[in-house]
Amino acid sequence: MDSFVFALDTTMPVFLVILLGWFLRRVGILNEGFCKPADQYVFKCALPVSLFLSIAKMDVYSDFDPAFCLFCFTVTAVVFLGVWALTSRLMKDKAYLEDVLRDGAERAAHTANRTLRKVYKKIGFVQI
Repeated sequence: MDSFVFALDTTMPVFLVILLGWFLRRVGILNEGFCKPADQYVFKCALPVSLFLSIAKMDVYSDFDPAFCLFCFTVTAVVFLGVWALTSRLMKDKAYLEDVLRDGAERAAHTANRTLRKVYKKIGFVQI
């Protein structure tokens, strides 16, 4: 439960500021001339500092759980090695693999850009 409260303490101010910015932009108090530099400041300076301060307040010695860390490391390693072994077995034709990856990346980038533009337009964010 303490981890949940810590996560809420860290993330809720961020979401509340985003919600406030969205509202102020919708009612016309904030314009694009303000929003673009403010977005850059928030995402490149204020949020990283806030995250650092939240982590700096944490008591590492009482919150650290070695068994959980070992479990996460083991699961990550097993999944990574399993996918690596499976892929090396199934993907013998390198040219075909490169074509599939290139095509998939192009389609994913196109879809992601289109979706982000729609989301930005709906919520009133200024693109950075």
